[in-house]
Amino acid sequence: AYKKSGPKLKSFGVDLVPRQASSVGFSEEVWKKNQVGCLLAGPGSSGKTFAICSILWKHKSHGPQLVLCSPGGLVKWFDELSYFDGITVQGPQLDGDEGSKKIETTTVVICSYNDFSLMTQEAILQFRTVVLDTRYPVGFRGSRPKICVESYENGSHSLMSIAAPREIGSANWWEHVVKCVMQTNAKRIMVDPFGPEDFLGLLEGLTDRMVLEHLALRMSFLYGKAVFPASWKNYRKNALGWARSYIKHSKDYKAGGSKFLKVRQFLCSTLDTVTFHLAAENKLQPSLEVLACEMTETQRASYELCCNNVKAALSRRMETENEAEES
Repeated sequence: AYKKSGPKLKSFGVDLVPRQASSVGFSEEVWKKNQVGCLLAGPGSSGKTFAICSILWKHKSHGPQLVLCSPGGLVKWFDELSYFDGITVQGPQLDGDEGSKKIETTTVVICSYNDFSLMTQEAILQFRTVVLDTRYPVGFRGSRPKICVESYENGSHSLMSIAAPREIGSANWWEHVVKCVMQTNAKRIMVDPFGPEDFLGLLEGLTDRMVLEHLALRMSFLYGKAVFPASWKNYRKNALGWARSYIKHSKDYKAGGSKFLKVRQFLCSTLDTVTFHLAAENKLQPSLEVLACEMTETQRASYELCCNNVKAALSRRMETENEAEES
Protein backbone atom coordinates (compact mmCIF):
# COMPACT_ATOMS: atom_id res chain seq x y z
CA ALA A 1 0.00 0.00 0.00
CA TYR A 2 2.99 2.30 0.52
CA LYS A 3 4.86 1.45 -2.69
CA LYS A 4 2.68 3.19 -5.29
CA SER A 5 2.88 6.76 -4.00
CA GLY A 6 4.54 8.44 -1.08
CA PRO A 7 2.38 10.11 1.59
CA LYS A 8 2.60 13.89 1.45
CA LEU A 9 3.85 15.69 4.53
CA LYS A 10 1.27 18.45 4.85
CA SER A 11 3.44 20.50 7.18
CA PHE A 12 5.64 21.74 4.34
CA GLY A 13 4.41 19.98 1.19
CA VAL A 14 7.13 17.42 0.56
CA ASP A 15 6.52 14.01 -0.99
CA LEU A 16 8.46 10.99 0.18
CA VAL A 17 10.09 9.01 -2.62
CA PRO A 18 8.72 5.45 -3.03
CA ARG A 19 11.49 3.74 -1.06
CA GLN A 20 11.16 6.19 1.83
CA ALA A 21 7.40 5.75 1.87
CA SER A 22 7.86 1.98 1.86
CA SER A 23 10.25 2.18 4.81
CA VAL A 24 7.67 4.16 6.80
CA GLY A 25 5.03 1.56 5.94
CA PHE A 26 7.35 -1.31 6.85
CA SER A 27 8.11 0.12 10.30
CA GLU A 28 4.40 0.65 10.95
CA GLU A 29 3.50 -2.85 9.80
CA VAL A 30 6.01 -4.84 11.88
CA TRP A 31 5.15 -2.80 14.98
CA LYS A 32 1.39 -3.08 14.52
CA LYS A 33 1.46 -6.85 13.93
CA ASN A 34 4.04 -8.01 16.46
CA GLN A 35 5.19 -5.01 18.54
CA VAL A 36 8.65 -5.47 17.00
CA GLY A 37 11.04 -2.71 15.99
CA CYS A 38 12.76 -2.32 12.63
CA LEU A 39 16.23 -1.62 11.26
CA LEU A 40 16.52 0.89 8.43
CA ALA A 41 19.70 0.25 6.46
CA GLY A 42 21.21 1.96 3.46
CA PRO A 43 24.23 3.97 2.30
CA GLY A 44 24.64 7.68 2.79
CA SER A 45 22.10 9.97 1.08
CA SER A 46 19.55 7.15 0.71
CA GLY A 47 16.95 9.04 2.77
CA LYS A 48 17.13 7.23 6.13
CA THR A 49 17.13 10.35 8.32
CA PHE A 50 14.27 12.01 6.47
CA ALA A 51 12.19 8.80 6.54
CA ILE A 52 12.64 8.49 10.31
CA CYS A 53 11.81 12.18 10.82
CA SER A 54 8.59 11.46 8.93
CA ILE A 55 7.81 8.61 11.34
CA LEU A 56 8.50 10.85 14.34
CA TRP A 57 6.29 13.56 12.86
CA LYS A 58 3.52 11.03 12.22
CA HIS A 59 3.61 9.86 15.86
CA LYS A 60 4.09 13.30 17.43
CA SER A 61 0.71 13.14 19.19
CA HIS A 62 1.39 9.73 20.80
CA GLY A 63 3.89 11.01 23.37
CA PRO A 64 7.53 12.14 23.75
CA GLN A 65 10.09 10.53 21.44
CA LEU A 66 13.84 9.94 21.74
CA VAL A 67 16.67 9.97 19.22
CA LEU A 68 19.98 8.44 20.35
CA CYS A 69 22.92 9.37 18.14
CA SER A 70 26.65 10.07 18.06
CA PRO A 71 27.85 13.54 19.16
CA GLY A 72 28.49 14.33 15.51
CA GLY A 73 24.85 13.58 14.64
CA LEU A 74 23.24 15.96 17.14
CA VAL A 75 23.21 19.02 14.86
CA LYS A 76 22.04 16.98 11.85
CA TRP A 77 19.02 15.58 13.70
CA PHE A 78 18.18 18.97 15.21
CA ASP A 79 18.26 20.66 11.81
CA GLU A 80 16.32 17.90 10.02
CA LEU A 81 13.55 17.87 12.63
CA SER A 82 13.28 21.67 12.56
CA TYR A 83 11.63 21.39 9.12
CA PHE A 84 8.65 19.54 10.61
CA ASP A 85 5.80 21.58 12.06
CA GLY A 86 4.30 20.65 15.40
CA ILE A 87 7.48 19.13 16.86
CA THR A 88 9.52 20.59 19.71
CA VAL A 89 13.17 19.52 19.84
CA GLN A 90 15.17 19.62 23.07
CA GLY A 91 18.13 18.06 24.86
CA PRO A 92 17.86 15.31 27.50
CA GLN A 93 16.96 15.63 31.18
CA LEU A 94 20.03 14.31 32.95
CA ASP A 95 20.31 12.86 36.43
CA GLY A 96 21.01 15.75 38.79
CA ASP A 97 19.39 18.42 36.64
CA GLU A 98 17.26 20.87 38.56
CA GLY A 99 13.59 21.13 37.75
CA SER A 100 13.10 17.77 36.04
CA LYS A 101 9.58 17.76 34.71
CA LYS A 102 7.19 15.91 32.47
CA ILE A 103 8.21 16.00 28.81
CA GLU A 104 5.59 17.55 26.53
CA THR A 105 3.74 15.18 24.20
CA THR A 106 5.06 16.60 20.91
CA THR A 107 8.68 16.75 22.08
CA VAL A 108 11.54 14.90 20.42
CA VAL A 109 14.57 14.60 22.71
CA ILE A 110 17.94 14.34 20.95
CA CYS A 111 20.57 12.66 23.11
CA SER A 112 24.16 11.53 22.56
CA TYR A 113 25.24 7.99 23.42
CA ASN A 114 27.13 9.11 26.51
CA ASP A 115 24.36 11.34 27.85
CA PHE A 116 21.84 8.51 27.67
CA SER A 117 23.65 6.82 30.55
CA LEU A 118 22.96 9.98 32.60
CA MET A 119 19.26 10.28 31.77
CA THR A 120 16.75 9.81 34.57
CA GLN A 121 14.62 6.68 34.55
CA GLU A 122 11.60 8.92 34.98
CA ALA A 123 12.37 10.63 31.67
CA ILE A 124 13.09 7.37 29.80
CA LEU A 125 9.75 5.85 30.82
CA GLN A 126 7.90 8.72 29.10
CA PHE A 127 9.14 7.92 25.58
CA ARG A 128 6.78 6.32 23.07
CA THR A 129 9.34 6.03 20.27
CA VAL A 130 13.07 5.35 20.58
CA VAL A 131 15.36 5.79 17.57
CA LEU A 132 18.89 4.41 17.90
CA ASP A 133 21.14 5.90 15.22
CA THR A 134 24.28 3.75 15.10
CA ARG A 135 25.89 5.76 12.30
CA TYR A 136 29.13 7.59 13.00
CA PRO A 137 31.74 9.46 10.93
CA VAL A 138 33.56 7.19 8.49
CA GLY A 139 36.52 7.63 6.18
CA PHE A 140 39.45 7.73 8.60
CA ARG A 141 40.11 4.04 7.97
CA GLY A 142 38.32 3.70 4.68
CA SER A 143 34.63 3.17 4.01
CA ARG A 144 34.20 0.20 6.39
CA PRO A 145 35.70 1.17 9.79
CA LYS A 146 35.79 -1.44 12.50
CA ILE A 147 34.26 -0.61 15.86
CA CYS A 148 36.00 -0.08 19.17
CA VAL A 149 35.15 -3.06 21.35
CA GLU A 150 35.19 -3.25 25.11
CA SER A 151 37.29 -5.96 26.70
CA TYR A 152 35.17 -7.89 29.19
CA GLU A 153 38.15 -9.36 31.02
CA ASN A 154 39.78 -6.23 32.42
CA GLY A 155 37.34 -3.43 31.60
CA SER A 156 39.80 -1.73 29.24
CA HIS A 157 39.11 -0.87 25.61
CA SER A 158 40.88 -2.18 22.53
CA LEU A 159 40.85 0.62 19.96
CA MET A 160 39.91 -0.90 16.60
CA SER A 161 38.64 2.24 14.89
CA ILE A 162 39.62 5.86 15.19
CA ALA A 163 36.16 7.00 14.09
CA ALA A 164 33.71 4.89 16.09
CA PRO A 165 32.36 6.09 19.47
CA ARG A 166 33.26 3.74 22.30
CA GLU A 167 29.63 3.17 23.26
CA ILE A 168 28.86 1.44 19.95
CA GLY A 169 31.43 -1.24 20.76
CA SER A 170 30.56 -1.52 24.44
CA ALA A 171 28.38 -4.50 25.32
CA ASN A 172 27.77 -2.88 28.71
CA TRP A 173 26.34 0.24 27.05
CA TRP A 174 24.10 -1.84 24.77
CA GLU A 175 22.97 -3.83 27.78
CA HIS A 176 22.00 -0.62 29.57
CA VAL A 177 20.05 0.66 26.54
CA VAL A 178 18.17 -2.63 26.14
CA LYS A 179 17.26 -2.79 29.84
CA CYS A 180 15.94 0.79 29.81
CA VAL A 181 13.89 0.33 26.65
CA MET A 182 12.49 -2.96 27.97
CA GLN A 183 10.81 -1.01 30.79
CA THR A 184 8.83 1.06 28.26
CA ASN A 185 6.24 0.34 25.57
CA ALA A 186 8.17 2.44 23.08
CA LYS A 187 8.29 1.74 19.38
CA ARG A 188 11.92 1.00 18.44
CA ILE A 189 13.83 1.91 15.30
CA MET A 190 17.50 1.39 14.55
CA VAL A 191 19.26 3.13 11.67
CA ASP A 192 22.56 1.95 10.25
CA PRO A 193 24.33 2.13 6.88
CA PHE A 194 24.87 -1.64 6.95
CA GLY A 195 22.45 -4.55 7.05
CA PRO A 196 23.01 -7.54 9.40
CA GLU A 197 25.32 -9.44 7.03
CA ASP A 198 27.35 -6.34 6.10
CA PHE A 199 27.68 -5.44 9.77
CA LEU A 200 29.75 -8.59 10.34
CA GLY A 201 32.60 -6.93 8.46
CA LEU A 202 32.89 -4.40 11.30
CA LEU A 203 33.35 -7.21 13.83
CA GLU A 204 36.35 -8.87 12.20
CA GLY A 205 39.08 -9.73 14.68
CA LEU A 206 36.74 -10.18 17.65
CA THR A 207 36.26 -13.44 19.47
CA ASP A 208 33.34 -15.60 18.39
CA ARG A 209 31.53 -14.89 21.64
CA MET A 210 31.87 -11.10 21.24
CA VAL A 211 30.46 -11.27 17.72
CA LEU A 212 27.44 -13.28 18.88
CA GLU A 213 26.85 -11.01 21.88
CA HIS A 214 26.80 -7.88 19.71
CA LEU A 215 24.28 -9.48 17.37
CA ALA A 216 22.19 -10.76 20.29
CA LEU A 217 22.03 -7.31 21.91
CA ARG A 218 20.90 -5.68 18.67
CA MET A 219 18.25 -8.36 18.32
CA SER A 220 17.13 -7.77 21.92
CA PHE A 221 16.72 -4.04 21.26
CA LEU A 222 14.57 -4.57 18.17
CA TYR A 223 12.44 -7.53 19.29
CA GLY A 224 12.01 -6.36 22.88
CA LYS A 225 9.21 -7.77 25.02
CA ALA A 226 7.62 -9.47 22.01
CA VAL A 227 10.26 -12.19 22.41
CA PHE A 228 12.25 -11.60 25.61
CA PRO A 229 11.12 -11.03 29.23
CA ALA A 230 11.60 -7.52 30.62
CA SER A 231 12.90 -9.06 33.86
CA TRP A 232 16.14 -10.45 32.42
CA LYS A 233 19.26 -9.09 34.11
CA ASN A 234 21.74 -10.05 31.36
CA TYR A 235 20.39 -9.82 27.83
CA ARG A 236 23.60 -10.58 25.97
CA LYS A 237 23.89 -13.84 27.88
CA ASN A 238 20.22 -14.86 27.96
CA ALA A 239 19.41 -13.82 24.39
CA LEU A 240 22.45 -15.70 23.15
CA GLY A 241 21.38 -18.73 25.18
CA TRP A 242 17.91 -18.46 23.62
CA ALA A 243 19.43 -18.45 20.12
CA ARG A 244 21.66 -21.45 20.88
CA SER A 245 18.71 -23.37 22.30
CA TYR A 246 16.71 -22.67 19.16
CA ILE A 247 19.54 -23.89 16.94
CA LYS A 248 20.06 -26.98 19.10
CA HIS A 249 16.48 -28.08 18.49
CA SER A 250 16.53 -27.30 14.76
CA LYS A 251 16.79 -29.92 12.03
CA ASP A 252 20.18 -28.64 10.86
CA TYR A 253 21.85 -28.99 14.25
CA LYS A 254 22.88 -32.63 13.76
CA ALA A 255 24.07 -32.02 10.21
CA GLY A 256 27.53 -31.06 11.44
CA GLY A 257 29.45 -27.87 10.87
CA SER A 258 30.43 -24.99 13.09
CA LYS A 259 27.96 -24.22 15.89
CA PHE A 260 29.24 -20.64 15.95
CA LEU A 261 28.42 -20.14 12.26
CA LYS A 262 24.95 -21.62 12.72
CA VAL A 263 24.14 -19.33 15.64
CA ARG A 264 25.58 -16.33 13.82
CA GLN A 265 23.54 -17.11 10.72
CA PHE A 266 20.40 -17.49 12.84
CA LEU A 267 20.96 -14.13 14.57
CA CYS A 268 21.65 -12.38 11.25
CA SER A 269 18.56 -13.88 9.62
CA THR A 270 16.46 -12.86 12.63
CA LEU A 271 17.72 -9.28 12.30
CA ASP A 272 17.27 -9.33 8.53
CA THR A 273 13.59 -10.22 9.01
CA VAL A 274 12.97 -6.76 10.49
CA THR A 275 15.40 -4.87 8.22
CA PHE A 276 14.36 -2.53 5.43
CA HIS A 277 17.07 -1.65 2.89
CA LEU A 278 16.31 1.82 1.56
CA ALA A 279 18.67 1.61 -1.40
CA ALA A 280 17.97 -2.02 -2.29
CA GLU A 281 16.48 -1.12 -5.69
CA ASN A 282 19.10 1.42 -6.70
CA LYS A 283 22.55 0.80 -5.33
CA LEU A 284 24.79 3.73 -6.26
CA GLN A 285 28.28 3.01 -7.47
CA PRO A 286 30.81 5.36 -5.82
CA SER A 287 32.56 7.64 -8.28
CA LEU A 288 35.44 8.35 -5.90
CA GLU A 289 38.02 5.94 -4.56
CA VAL A 290 38.07 5.88 -0.75
CA LEU A 291 41.55 5.32 0.68
CA ALA A 292 42.27 4.25 4.24
CA CYS A 293 44.12 6.75 6.40
CA GLU A 294 44.70 7.37 10.09
CA MET A 295 44.56 10.57 12.10
CA THR A 296 47.58 11.67 14.09
CA GLU A 297 47.24 12.18 17.84
CA THR A 298 46.96 15.94 17.28
CA GLN A 299 44.26 15.51 14.64
CA ARG A 300 42.36 13.10 16.87
CA ALA A 301 42.49 15.53 19.80
CA SER A 302 41.20 18.34 17.55
CA TYR A 303 38.40 16.09 16.24
CA GLU A 304 37.24 15.19 19.76
CA LEU A 305 37.40 18.85 20.82
CA CYS A 306 35.28 19.80 17.81
CA CYS A 307 32.64 17.16 18.72
CA ASN A 308 32.49 18.43 22.30
CA ASN A 309 32.17 22.03 21.12
CA VAL A 310 29.37 21.09 18.72
CA LYS A 311 27.55 19.28 21.50
CA ALA A 312 27.87 22.30 23.82
CA ALA A 313 26.82 24.71 21.07
CA LEU A 314 23.76 22.60 20.27
CA SER A 315 22.70 22.53 23.92
CA ARG A 316 22.96 26.33 24.13
CA ARG A 317 21.09 26.68 20.85
CA MET A 318 18.20 24.53 22.10
CA GLU A 319 18.03 26.42 25.39
CA THR A 320 18.00 29.78 23.59
CA GLU A 321 15.22 28.73 21.21
CA ASN A 322 13.14 27.21 24.03
CA GLU A 323 13.52 30.40 26.10
CA ALA A 324 12.46 32.47 23.09
CA GLU A 325 9.36 30.33 22.55
CA GLU A 326 8.38 30.56 26.25
CA SER A 327 8.75 34.34 26.25
